Amino acid sequence: MASLSPPPFIVHPHPLKGRAVTATRALPPGAPLLTTRPCSVYTIQREFRREVCARCFAYDRGVEWKVRAELPAEGKQKQSPALGLVFCSETCRDEWVHRQGAVGLQAWKTAWEIGSRQQGKRSSSNGSSAESSGDGADSVAPGRPSFEEIDRAWTEAEDTLGKRVRELRLRELTEGAQLAKSERKLLQRAKDTKPPSIETLWAVVSGIMTHYWTHNTPVAVIDEKSELPAEEDEWTEILRLKHHHTPFSSHEELQDYISAYLCLLAQLPVSLVPSLVPEVIQTLQNAAAHNSFSIRPALNSGAYNAEYLGWGLWTTGSIWNHSCAPNVAKARVRDRWVFVVDSNVNGGVGVSIGEELCISYLGGDEKELGVSERRKRLQDAWGFECQCDACVREAS
Repeated sequence: MASLSPPPFIVHPHPLKGRAVTATRALPPGAPLLTTRPCSVYTIQREFRREVCARCFAYDRGVEWKVRAELPAEGKQKQSPALGLVFCSETCRDEWVHRQGAVGLQAWKTAWEIGSRQQGKRSSSNGSSAESSGDGADSVAPGRPSFEEIDRAWTEAEDTLGKRVRELRLRELTEGAQLAKSERKLLQRAKDTKPPSIETLWAVVSGIMTHYWTHNTPVAVIDEKSELPAEEDEWTEILRLKHHHTPFSSHEELQDYISAYLCLLAQLPVSLVPSLVPEVIQTLQNAAAHNSFSIRPALNSGAYNAEYLGWGLWTTGSIWNHSCAPNVAKARVRDRWVFVVDSNVNGGVGVSIGEELCISYLGGDEKELGVSERRKRLQDAWGFECQCDACVREAS
C-alpha cells in the first residue's frame, strides 16, 4: 500500500514571531502549498457594491452585475425586498442564498435597510453640527482609541441601552408578549442610534452569521477543496488567530461598530440575538485587524490593482509570516486564496527543507519601497518592525 505524501509544511511555535511555517521537504517553484476555505467575515465598499460579486468577489473593470438576490414580497408589497448585493451569475447567487438560509437573508435585508435609511442621515449631517444622540456618540476624541477607551465605550453602550434591548428581544423567544409603550420607545432609541456605514453593517452581519452557523449547525461540512483539516469550525479558527486588542484606527470607527451593534440588536431576526453580543463583535474586529486580506481586482500579470474593493478574513490563510523577499506567492481564485512557492525564489530553484515560508504583507509594494518606507508601513498597519533578511541586509 502506497504511503501518503507528507504535508509540504508544518506550522509550529516560534520564540519571536509567535508561530512560523516551515517547509518539510525541498519544494520546486510553483509547488502548491495551500488553498483556503471561503472567508468568514467580509465587507464590500459601498461605491463598488454593484460591481463586486457578493459570492466570489468577481470584478470586471467597473461593469455592474445584473443578478440580484431578493426576498419574496410579503403582504401588500409590490416589490421584493432588496438586499443591496449583486452577483456575477445565477450560480453564484444561488450558492450564496443557499449558504445564508432564511435567517441569513433576513439579516442581510435588515442591514441593507438600515444602511439605506441611514445613508441619507449621514449625508445630510455632513458639514453641519451634529445633534446630540444622548448616548455620547457625537463627542469623538482624536487619535487611535486605547484598549481602555474601547472597553469603556462598549461598557457604556451596554449599560445605557444594549442590555435592556437584548432583554426585550430575548423575551420574543420565550414569551412573544406585546411590548409596553416605554419598551417600544427603548427599541426605537436603539434603531435611531447614530447612523453606521453599510461597510460596517455588512462586516458585522457576516461575522454574526459565522458565529450563528458554528453554534447552530450540528454537523460540520467538510471542505474538500482545502488542504487544511476540517475538524475545527470557523469560530474556533477565528479564536486561534493572533488578536490585536486596539484594532480601531479612530474613535469614529469604534463608534461606527457600536452604532451598528445597537441598530442590528433592535432589528435582526431574534434567533440571531444570542450571537449579537459585544464580545463576538470585538473578537471579530480584533482578529480581522491583523489577519484580513484586501479584496482587489487581479491584473493580467497576476499582480493586484490598487483599487480597494473591500476586505475579508480568510482564517485558514492567516498562518504566514511576512518577508520583504517572500518565497510564497498568493493569488485569489474566486472566494479562496491559493498559495504556491514563488517562481523566482532562490534564483528559480525553489525552497529547501527547513526553510521558513513567508508571504509579503505589502502586496508587491515591497519591490518599489526602501527599507525605511517598508518598515514604517508595516509598523503602522501591523505593529511590528520588520527584521526579515532583506531589511536587515539593506539597513546594514
